[in-house]
Amino acid sequence: MVVGLRYPNLEVRAVDSAWDRPVDVEKAVEVIANWKPDLVTNVVSSAGAVPVDISGWNIDIGLLGSQKAFSLEPSLGIVTVSAKAWKQIEKVNYGGYDALLPFKSFQKSGVFPYTPLWSALDAMQLQLKTVYGADNKLAAQVYKRHEEVAQYCRERVKKMGLKLWWDSDEGKYADLNSASVTAIRVPENTTWEELDQKLRKEGVVLGG
Repeated sequence: MVVGLRYPNLEVRAVDSAWDRPVDVEKAVEVIANWKPDLVTNVVSSAGAVPVDISGWNIDIGLLGSQKAFSLEPSLGIVTVSAKAWKQIEKVNYGGYDALLPFKSFQKSGVFPYTPLWSALDAMQLQLKTVYGADNKLAAQVYKRHEEVAQYCRERVKKMGLKLWWDSDEGKYADLNSASVTAIRVPENTTWEELDQKLRKEGVVLGG
């Protein structure tokens, strides 16, 4: 239960990649509706893999990247901005090198705030058309494939004798597993530090 909201901005992760938990952003929006904060949502690990309704969920600032579900190089940081957020951005009038305001007039002026990485933009356009189809007609198939692959990964993890972060004998936490991130517990007979060293000797680097 939200007792009080003292801040004008609220940051939410659509999928908490540290522990493989999808967050019901739509439900969160309902809970905070009375306070009307600017909703900043990290959709880096969810956009492209599961449905994300930026407008329908009233997400004011959406943060995503090209390197996750879109399967591209880590070359683009992408920001979605709502009309409400633009008003706040104009009010603050921040002028740093990472300011968003200069981007607002880009489509009319044709002047980009800095030299754009055209190859990365072209790659993203091509990937969206190829994988998701015209007007996102293939998006449902992509989401289904992510669900199937995630389920396969979870089954393989269990066959290896490892445990999922949300694993339980009763299976009551199974619905907390994300379709875009699979979190695995460190085996009981070792520590993360020991496991990390062994993996690095094999040329494998994992986050944990």
